[in-house]
Amino acid sequence: MRKYPVVFACICFCNAVFAQHPQLINSADVIEKAAGFSSNKQYKQAIALYKTVPISDSNYSSILHELSYACYLDSDFNAGLAYARQGMKLFPEKAEDWYSLVANVLDAEGKRNEAVQYYDSSLALNPYNFYTWFNKGIVLYNSDKSNDALQCFQKAVTINPYHSSSHYFLGAIYTEQGRLPQAMLCFTTSLLINPENRYINKCVNYLNAISKITDDINGFVSHAATYNDDNFELQQEILLSKAALDEKYKLLADVDDPIVRQLQVLLEKLEYEATDKGFCMQYYVPFYEGVFKREEFNAFINYIFSGLDIKSVKSYNDKHKKEIGVLTDSAISYLNLIRRTELPDYSARIKADNKYYYGETSLTGVGKWTNNGSDDIFNGPWEFFNGNGRLKSKGNFINSEKEGDWVFYHDNGTVKEKSTYKNGKAEGKSYTWFDNGILSGENLYAGDNLNSESKSYFFNGLPKMIEHYKNNQLNGEARSYTYNGFLYYVANYKDDELEGPLTFYYKNGKPEVIKNYSAGKLNGAYKHFSENGIADVEGSYADDKATGNWKEYYDSKSLKAEYTYVDGLIDGIYKTYHENGKPSQVIQYAAGKINGKEENFDEDGIKYGEAVYEKGKLRELTYFDKSGQVISTSTTRKGAGNLSFYNADGSKATDGFYNKDGDADGKSTYYFKSGKIQSEINFKSGLREGERIIYYANGNISEKVNFTNDQENGLLLAYHINGGLRYAGNFAEGKKQGEHQTFNLFNTLTSSIYYLNDEQDGYSTYYAPNGKKLYEEKYRTGWLIKTTQFDTVGNILSESNFPTGKGKFVFKHLNGKDYIRVSYNNYLTQGKYESFYFDGSPLSVRYYKNGLADSIYKAYNYGGTLSQEGQFKLDKKTGKWKFYDDNGKLYYVQVFDQGKLNGTSVSYHENGNKKAEFNYKNDMLEGLTVIYGKNNEVAVILNFHKDGLVSYSYLSKDGKQVGPVAVKNGTAAITAYYPNGNKSAELNYESSTSNGPQKIYFSNGQLFSQYERVYGYNNGVAKTFFEDGKISKEENYVYDNFHGIIKEFYANGNLKSERSFYEGEENGASKYYNETGKLTETRTYYFGVLLSVNKQ
Repeated sequence: MRKYPVVFACICFCNAVFAQHPQLINSADVIEKAAGFSSNKQYKQAIALYKTVPISDSNYSSILHELSYACYLDSDFNAGLAYARQGMKLFPEKAEDWYSLVANVLDAEGKRNEAVQYYDSSLALNPYNFYTWFNKGIVLYNSDKSNDALQCFQKAVTINPYHSSSHYFLGAIYTEQGRLPQAMLCFTTSLLINPENRYINKCVNYLNAISKITDDINGFVSHAATYNDDNFELQQEILLSKAALDEKYKLLADVDDPIVRQLQVLLEKLEYEATDKGFCMQYYVPFYEGVFKREEFNAFINYIFSGLDIKSVKSYNDKHKKEIGVLTDSAISYLNLIRRTELPDYSARIKADNKYYYGETSLTGVGKWTNNGSDDIFNGPWEFFNGNGRLKSKGNFINSEKEGDWVFYHDNGTVKEKSTYKNGKAEGKSYTWFDNGILSGENLYAGDNLNSESKSYFFNGLPKMIEHYKNNQLNGEARSYTYNGFLYYVANYKDDELEGPLTFYYKNGKPEVIKNYSAGKLNGAYKHFSENGIADVEGSYADDKATGNWKEYYDSKSLKAEYTYVDGLIDGIYKTYHENGKPSQVIQYAAGKINGKEENFDEDGIKYGEAVYEKGKLRELTYFDKSGQVISTSTTRKGAGNLSFYNADGSKATDGFYNKDGDADGKSTYYFKSGKIQSEINFKSGLREGERIIYYANGNISEKVNFTNDQENGLLLAYHINGGLRYAGNFAEGKKQGEHQTFNLFNTLTSSIYYLNDEQDGYSTYYAPNGKKLYEEKYRTGWLIKTTQFDTVGNILSESNFPTGKGKFVFKHLNGKDYIRVSYNNYLTQGKYESFYFDGSPLSVRYYKNGLADSIYKAYNYGGTLSQEGQFKLDKKTGKWKFYDDNGKLYYVQVFDQGKLNGTSVSYHENGNKKAEFNYKNDMLEGLTVIYGKNNEVAVILNFHKDGLVSYSYLSKDGKQVGPVAVKNGTAAITAYYPNGNKSAELNYESSTSNGPQKIYFSNGQLFSQYERVYGYNNGVAKTFFEDGKISKEENYVYDNFHGIIKEFYANGNLKSERSFYEGEENGASKYYNETGKLTETRTYYFGVLLSVNKQ
């Protein structure tokens, strides 16, 4: 489904850098492997791996985060900062993370004041992120701002009491402040939370120094300031006295160590003082006082030192798991209360209602809650949070049932839903929004059941569905729309089941299918219509099964097929017809399977093939020539075998191996009419499996890809007819994934487009042949949200943003003037689309309706004359399209019907005479194609049927057609003559495609034009001449594209113009001369864009 506007139709670009084939990158695997490198401090390997993930990957925000952090760890601070700031620009909804990454790098660079500012910005978005408080505390600590750092670490352990590192740094600061009891409580808590934490050795070393009152400790104490909180004077004096180190001091633990002795005396002398509002008194003392009073000191000591290699400690812990469990359970209970209330004050904490609700790793919500022993019960106002710390929802609970108004939010902070609840059930109006702020749905509820009208919208804001509900069941009319605003179908429901007609519509408003239902099952008439309103399929259903006589019709209303269904299966004779009324196929069915003979007829009514089936299994194939003689037979009656299929003209269509069930199995080969291989496809039990290769008529590969279970899977490579790479991209289960590249005829990159599940997603980049990036588009699951245009040195020339699908799209010329200008609404091109030349004069104008070209189209030559005019109807060309040369003279007219060539197209010589007439039917040549000489004489008449050349003719001396001369399989070397006997044309065709030298003559026998065709493409030098033999034009082609110098001459032999092209686009200087040979004008182009005009 295309959701992007065709706003770049007049720009075609390429790139001079040959790229490697794109590979599908599993970013989740990359993150996992790179994390392994980082854990082993192999940061450069990790960084290299992260860089393999493209910017359009759905995990790119995570990739940028890890890249920034890995560069930071590798001391490549500039890169770390750049990646973090890139993340901030691309993924602003994760600003908290980017702020923290930037702060990390700034800290490492010694820019600590700036780092603190970034941490503050992060905390402003998510004040509940303990790790950001911790990191800010580290920066302040390293800046010798201990008091400020202390508050950060205190905040961190209040939010997350289980963060052992924050407890450690609290201990370090208290030590340096000479506050020994507080320090010991912090260090032991760090070990209690995680006896094997990263700071275990430092904790033990600090505890050991404090216990022994080393010179450093004495120094800290002697310079200690006076603090008004945390009155631990008694405990401080006892520790400094080292009384507990006396052997007479009775130990309560199995381990005898100065740390244990000093900890014991500290805990023994602890006494909680409710009036002392010091942090350590309120946070730590109640727990440790309880440990000592409950006689858990021995278990406590053995547990906190279990991370050390102490044999007796390990032995104790192995034998006393119950005691350890009691200790840890009480610790968890105590710390959980801190986490749930975020109140350091113990007295307030034990009285407070639970407020902070945590998941496994982060804060989930804030509100009042209790536990009844088995369930958490929510009451009152609540706020819930996303993983990025932003608000997820808010509203009121009564006994865990939502009550009143609730608001839900997206990750980026925009409103996601507004609903009202009563007793936990939705009641009244409910509105939902996409994260771009556009309404996604509106519903009316009663008791949690949908009632009344329900509306849903596409991401671009246009209606998607309008349905009607009663008691949560569909009742009444339902209307579905396309993403670009057209009615898709109208259905009717009764009690959640389809009832009555179901009608699907084309974009032009005419019905495509009309089905009828009763009680949810197909019953009654079925009709399918062509886009022009002709009924092309008619039948009926009974209880969901096709039944009775069915008929199909051509647009001409002539019968195309007739057959009968019995109980949902085709049964009896199945007949198809050519449009001329002659039979095409006669097949015998039995219970849905071909059983018996299948006969195939050409449009002249002559049978050219028949097949024999047994219960749906193909057994025999026989083909005939026009006289009825057998030209081929093949069989699978022995169980399996090779089968060959032929066209009505006797040319081989395909051959391949078929298994005992009559299914293609192995390689099947398909052929051009010439007998050359057109494609090779591998099958398994009738489904494509393995490699498929498609060829050009010259034998070069056109495309190759692998299939799995009938779907493209893996790398698809497509090539130009000259063998150069044209396209490369990966598929998974038939859908485009990852980067897809296109290349020009010279193997240079033209575009790099990223897909996710077949939708453009991420960045699409387009290049000039000189390697310069021309413009870039950013998509979100198929919706265009940003365009950026660049000048020739890589600077931004213009930028258009559509975060909500609205805005002005503008491209600029290099001189700053508007190049393209159009409005964008509902993520679709809307209204007048204008393009301009460098001086502001008009280049083209067209009109769009919801992304589809509609109404008139006009393009202009420089100077104001028309170069093209026509009309679109719902993105399809319709009516006459006229094309004019640089002087405004008509040179070509095409006739379209619903986007396809239909009727007579005419091309003209410069003198106004006809050059050729082409008759088309549904985009295929049908009937006579007449090529004329310069002076309106018939040069040759070609007769086509369904794009196939079947005969040719020309006029004899009496003015009547010669022949016609039959052409077999579309291959012929044609020589035609004028009525005066002079040669008029020499043309070469292979498989109905012009191939080889082509010549047209004047009626006087002089050569008028000569050119080379390579399987339908103009290639090489093409020349046209004046009637006296002088050259008129000399053009260089590379597979249908002007390439190189194009020259045009006056009849006197002087140069008229000399233009420079690069693969179809003017590039460089184009010069124009008067008839005397004097230069009159120079136009300068940059790959198709006119930059300047200098008149001499």
